[in-house]
Order: sequence, then C-alpha cells, then structure tokens
Amino acid sequence: MDINEIAARYDDYKRNFYKICTVDFAANYLRIGQELVQWLKSLMK
Repeated sequence: MDINEIAARYDDYKRNFYKICTVDFAANYLRIGQELVQWLKSLMK
C-alpha cells in the first residue's frame, strides 16, 4: 500500500462522514462528549 491509496481512502471516509454529520448528529456527540468530561472531572475529586 502506498501513500496515494491511503489518501484516497481518507477522502472517501471524510466525504461519507460529511453526508451523515447533520446538526442533530453533531449536537448529540457534543452532548455525549460534555457528559464524559463531567464524569471524568467527578472522578478526580
């Protein structure tokens, strides 16, 4: 496998991700990330 094959694959992944990444999709994962941060902070107390 050479660098051109890898770059081509990443473009496809990126394009497919942009198709499914709606505002609702992104907001949901942002909320999950924020909850994870809060949980991790609670463990450090």
